Amino acid sequence: MDTESGYEITVPYAPNRKFSVLLSEDHNRKPAKSAHLERSINTIWHQSLSENRSLFNASKFRLHHVSTCADNVTLHLGLTDYKTYLATHAAPTPLERFGAECMALPLGNVVIPITRDEHTFVLVRSGNAAEGKFKCVFPGGHAEPDEISNVGTANCAQVRRELADSAKRELMEELFVEEEMVERVEDMCFLGIVRRRSDWKSSMIFSARLFCDTAFVEQRYRERNRQEEESVRLFKVRLDELVSEGIYAVVPKGYEPMPELVGAADLYVQKCALSLKCQDKASDVWFDPSGL
Repeated sequence: MDTESGYEITVPYAPNRKFSVLLSEDHNRKPAKSAHLERSINTIWHQSLSENRSLFNASKFRLHHVSTCADNVTLHLGLTDYKTYLATHAAPTPLERFGAECMALPLGNVVIPITRDEHTFVLVRSGNAAEGKFKCVFPGGHAEPDEISNVGTANCAQVRRELADSAKRELMEELFVEEEMVERVEDMCFLGIVRRRSDWKSSMIFSARLFCDTAFVEQRYRERNRQEEESVRLFKVRLDELVSEGIYAVVPKGYEPMPELVGAADLYVQKCALSLKCQDKASDVWFDPSGL
């Protein structure tokens, strides 16, 4: 499903969807055909470090492709790292410069938080962010393969667990809430996958219930975000307005939304349009902990 908003929904929302993961070295990126282009990865990385000393390299999952059979979706994953991501996705037209098979294509995550009083939050990214400076986003980041012991031999359930755990961690870190204030990973709703059209970076989209109201999160953010390392502002958004008016109507004026934000909001609206109550999780549980 293509849009004119810089993204496409590659996995739309569907209740009762089941997931599996296939992790293989065959899904890792291929070296660039040009030796000069391959060397530029280190050059760009060192330049980025000189401009922002808070950057650090870490492994990421690489989304090679997605296959679908009825209600079952398989994520075909390889491994990459943050350094390669910044370098191969930095050009204005990275797909033309490197080609998809030579790009990092890390699999990110985005989480739509839902408070007890039916609000969500939009963050304005910090100027220290490696990309999307001062643009609007939902909380999110990337899964961390290093969190899994012997990731090369990990089973499907372990990788799936990290994909969901990492989304919850990002939500907790960016809103400054404790684990007990967020619903269990098993109860989070998986909404789909969004891919940016400019560089094919994909993100898994979740929604997660918070066991607190809007005022509590706003107070936490004011008290604990003094360093402004990841974001500089937090805006509350009423969910009913998001659904009825769309994301562009509720994003603060003067701020540009990241494609992932728009795609995530559209998936949430898509879920609601299927006549499912937003707070009903009974048919949305996608993660089965019994596989661990």
